[in-house]
Amino acid sequence: MQPNISVQMCLQPRNYWALGVLKNDLRLYRDWVHHKKGRPLYLWLYYLFPEYSAAGGKFHCFPGFSAHTLGWFLKMYAHDGSRGAFIEGVSDQIDTYVTLKLLDDPSLDVDVLLEEFFTRYYGAAAGPMKRLYLCIEDTFRNSANYPKEIQTNRNKQFHQTEEIAWKYLGTEARMAELGALMDEATRMAASEIEKQRVALFREGVWDYMVEGRKEYLAKQQKQP
Repeated sequence: MQPNISVQMCLQPRNYWALGVLKNDLRLYRDWVHHKKGRPLYLWLYYLFPEYSAAGGKFHCFPGFSAHTLGWFLKMYAHDGSRGAFIEGVSDQIDTYVTLKLLDDPSLDVDVLLEEFFTRYYGAAAGPMKRLYLCIEDTFRNSANYPKEIQTNRNKQFHQTEEIAWKYLGTEARMAELGALMDEATRMAASEIEKQRVALFREGVWDYMVEGRKEYLAKQQKQP
C-alpha cells in the first residue's frame, strides 16, 4: 500500500465477551499498529451489537452496557495514535456519553465519568440507577456468564442469541435483583425531571428486558 493511504480498522469492542472475537480483533489491530510506520490509522467501531443481532433474530437482547470495556480500549486506541473513530449504531445513552467524553479527552477516568453522569442526571435516584447499570454491565461483559463454548473457543465468531440473553444472562435471579433496583430508583426519584428520567429508563430498557425474558420462557414452554 502506498504511504498516503490511511487505514480504518473495523472492530467490535461491544462483543469482547466472546474471547474469539477479542483475540481476532486484537491480532489484526496490533499487526496494523506495529507495521503502520506513520500511516494514519482510524477506527470503525461496531456499537450496534447486541441490538443488531436481536433485530435480525427477532428477539429482545440483554443490554450491551460496556462503559469500562469501551473506556479501556478507547484509551488504548488513543495511546497508539489513532486519529479518530466512526461509531456504527447508536448505543445506549450512558455508553455514548462515556465514549464521546473519551474521544474528546482519553485521559478521563471512566468511573469519574459514570459518577458524574448518574449524579447529575438522576439526582436522588443516582445510587440505585448506577448499581442497576453496573450490574447489567458486569453481567454482559463477563465471559464467565456465557456458555462454555464461548469461554473456551478462541477461533470462532459469536453474537448474542435469544438463549444467551435469557438463559445465561437475564436469569431469574438476576432479573429479580435488577427489578428491585429499578423499583428502588422509582421510589427515590424526587424532582419531576428525575421521575421522568427514571421512567424513561424503565420504559426504554427495563420493560424491554422483562418482555424479552417473558417471550423466551413462553417459547420454551411450547417446545415438546
